[in-house]
Amino acid sequence: MAAIALTCSFLVVPAIAQDKRILALAFLDHSGFDSPHGCGCLAFGPLSRIFGRSRGQREYWQLDVGFRDMLVSTLDDAYGYEAISVEEAEAAMRELGVSARDVRKSEDARRRLAERLNATATVEGVIKSFKQERARGMYRKDVSGQTGGGSGSIAATVEASAAVGVVGAYYRAGVEVDFSVYGRTGTEIMAKRVSRGQRYTSASVKSGPLEAGMSDAGPSAHIGPQPLLPPVQGAPVVMPEALNQIAFGRPGWDAPDTPGRPPNFRRTLLGRVTQDVMAELVREVRERVGPPLPDEDADEPAIVLVGKVAFIETDTGDVYINLGTRHGIDTGDVFRVLREGDAITDPDTGERLGATETPVGVVEVIEVTRDRLSRARLTEGVVEEGDVVRLRPAPDTDPAAGADSGGD
Repeated sequence: MAAIALTCSFLVVPAIAQDKRILALAFLDHSGFDSPHGCGCLAFGPLSRIFGRSRGQREYWQLDVGFRDMLVSTLDDAYGYEAISVEEAEAAMRELGVSARDVRKSEDARRRLAERLNATATVEGVIKSFKQERARGMYRKDVSGQTGGGSGSIAATVEASAAVGVVGAYYRAGVEVDFSVYGRTGTEIMAKRVSRGQRYTSASVKSGPLEAGMSDAGPSAHIGPQPLLPPVQGAPVVMPEALNQIAFGRPGWDAPDTPGRPPNFRRTLLGRVTQDVMAELVREVRERVGPPLPDEDADEPAIVLVGKVAFIETDTGDVYINLGTRHGIDTGDVFRVLREGDAITDPDTGERLGATETPVGVVEVIEVTRDRLSRARLTEGVVEEGDVVRLRPAPDTDPAAGADSGGD
């Protein structure tokens, strides 16, 4: 019992794969975008420089913060990643005495910050282009007619008038960002420009109280306030008056849509394109630093149990490992024992990938004592405390062994 109690101080819980921690810095805005006043009514081409922007007004959208926030949420939603919070990153920079500018400019500052935050990679971006353009046309025709008729002294005159209007609009949103990704050592492991765009078209015809429309999201029709078709779902927010209500990058900008609140930026055409850019960046990061996405079509991989030698009893030579009932260990399970050697690190990110292993022995479980403790007998080799134990796969069953030797 004394030997078993002693093992508690040596127990090491087997390592469990954790999400890779990614640090996203605030973006640099070189897009020339001033405010959402111009959203949706930017003229195409050179005219956009004259008519498209309200110069000097940045009180509405804060792209540098908004882009970082979108990248953080995209990473958190992606498999295998944990985005480091802004608060945690700022606290670490204060402790190290470095600024965001230092992190952008200095490889050593990036390395120190990555080590302090246990970050696999650091991402920064420069917004090169961010705009929505619109081409709009309108046609209106007034139609009037007069009919008359009567008998004797009775006469009636009826004048009918109607206006027929046709409106069409073509919207195009585009976002272009230069990304840089740095590994754990602070060196650049990826530099890539990502450009994405989407378009949206709509047209409507109105005559009196009747209005019918068609857009990329589907048809619509109504008489006055009464709809004739189900509401169109999935149409992006593109109108300037709606965009001007959104404070992208300001506190609370990503709040869910609720009655009485401005629409969420992600519902806008620009928001959808920005999300496409972030998704592409995450795919690129995955190719550089992993982890690969699980194959949903593949069979569930077999679980390989890995633990460590926690204690060796001097009198009997019995070996205690830090695996037990919670891991499904049974009496008779056989483990290979391996000794770790030199550490292996990713040359790009500096992340520890593992270590060299040398087989040194074999142990067989003779008693499962606790949820994280089993006693085993050494059957081959010489082992030491701290050696790795890995469950040896059961030998393949001989197909002939289960075959019937004869008929009924």
